[in-house]
Amino acid sequence: MGVKQSIFSSNGEKRGFRSIEHTWAESYRVVPQFPMSALFTPDPSWKKGDTSNLFFKTSFDYVLATDEGRPLIAIDFDGMGEGFDRLGKYVQVEATADRNRRAKFDFKLSYAQRNEFPYHIVASEEFKLLGEDVGLTLVDSLIGATIARLSFNERLPSLTVEHADILDNLRPSQQSEYIQDLLTTLEVECESEHNPIVQKTATVLQQIAETTGSFLSCSGWSCSYFETPEAPHYDILSDGVEQLWRRSEALERADWRGCVVTLRDTPVGEVSEVVQVRNVGCGEIILSDVAELMAWSKLLRLLRRRHGQD
Repeated sequence: MGVKQSIFSSNGEKRGFRSIEHTWAESYRVVPQFPMSALFTPDPSWKKGDTSNLFFKTSFDYVLATDEGRPLIAIDFDGMGEGFDRLGKYVQVEATADRNRRAKFDFKLSYAQRNEFPYHIVASEEFKLLGEDVGLTLVDSLIGATIARLSFNERLPSLTVEHADILDNLRPSQQSEYIQDLLTTLEVECESEHNPIVQKTATVLQQIAETTGSFLSCSGWSCSYFETPEAPHYDILSDGVEQLWRRSEALERADWRGCVVTLRDTPVGEVSEVVQVRNVGCGEIILSDVAELMAWSKLLRLLRRRHGQD
């Protein structure tokens, strides 16, 4: 009996909070140890007054919310099991004495999915800095992508209304193309406003321009993806739907996802960077954003070294 010396259950959990706070505290509230029952309403099928349910006993390590108190994303730090979430299930890496660990995490994942609320389980791997000169983590990328997607969904309904006069004067085929351009522009705007990975990339590109005296630092870039275990190959010209389904399923169940970004014809030649992360909500968009940032950052270091700025 007594007062605990810290609200955090481990130093790793505390470091995770400080990491999120460092990037997001200026724009959002970062709340530790947030009760699950304060984030969600209970299932109406549960017996009224029964507080023995896990729902009333557990909490999330971190919840990011707006100043008005609107919750945006919940994250748990799994310092003991070093696990992560994949396909709505908890993947435990290290054995622990807690036999109910998987069941507790799976319950929270299932409940968040039923309520269509973004929730991720991460560990120290996801809190590693992407680079000393980058100062961001994969968790920052997950949060940024989530908030950008929320912003996109909120602004989407009014998009065609705002451009109704233009759309009314276009042929059906032109309307489709115009709407697609609107969607692409909106997606870019939301990412630029809310995703620190995209924002950092823009900063690095500006720094490259200042170093070289030109924004045209290379003729183009390309990216390719890989995964572990390797997924079956799919050829759009020769393979059928069944092979595509096998590949999609294998990608979803992969333990690791990776991306290689190559910048061509830069002032220092071809520059490539490889990024590999655990499959924690890491779609190809998140992967390519992170790998592109790392490649441009690598180019900036090489350019500064050439110009004697390091």
